[in-house]
Amino acid sequence: MQDIEAIVLDVGGVLLLPDPGVVGKALRQAGVDHNRDALAAAHYGGVTTLDAAPQDWGVGGAPSPYLRGLLLAAGVDDDDIERATAALLPVFARPAIEVWRHETPWARAGLAQLAASAIPTALVSNADGTVEAQMHLHRFAQVGPGPGLEVAAIVDSAIHGVSKPDPRVFDPALDALGVPPERCAYVGDTVSYDVVGARNAGLQPIHLDPYGTCREDDHPHVATLDQAVEFAVTA
Repeated sequence: MQDIEAIVLDVGGVLLLPDPGVVGKALRQAGVDHNRDALAAAHYGGVTTLDAAPQDWGVGGAPSPYLRGLLLAAGVDDDDIERATAALLPVFARPAIEVWRHETPWARAGLAQLAASAIPTALVSNADGTVEAQMHLHRFAQVGPGPGLEVAAIVDSAIHGVSKPDPRVFDPALDALGVPPERCAYVGDTVSYDVVGARNAGLQPIHLDPYGTCREDDHPHVATLDQAVEFAVTA
């Protein structure tokens, strides 16, 4: 990697996960057996399956590979996947701030490490317009001084009209940071959206892959956000 002068973070999978209480309640109401202890980490099974899916997976109304992977990681039997997917579709259609509210185990340590490093930071997320409110709710980050990490920009794809892997979604963050893309790292938890999107925009991707499921060797992998920060500032 080239020397890093700034870091941009994804939100889903890096700072927040689907609330296992919300997901579990929907599955219980649908009568779907699952492993409650596995629900918090099941998101990463979802993104692994999503990354392995064909790019045109949604053609013809194909079911979401993300939900399938999440459900299998949560211990749902394959015979129950269709019923469980039907139960979760309305859940994930709700505002993200009502669903994506479970903090990752490393979120606060990683944000504290970013604050201590003083490296300029921004957020870029494929979302629904509620990311800034989520960051304030959790006291994770805000533009300017405040209780969380001070960031240069919080870019929500729904507000800016483009989403990863389209490289244009990174433009507001790069403008606010004042750093050329090749000097900026992007930390995200998917290959198909985050690694590809960062490369499309000229940023250096760091794949947050806590369970080591990615087999691609053309980009760096870390298990936690604080490892990502350490990797970026010492590269």
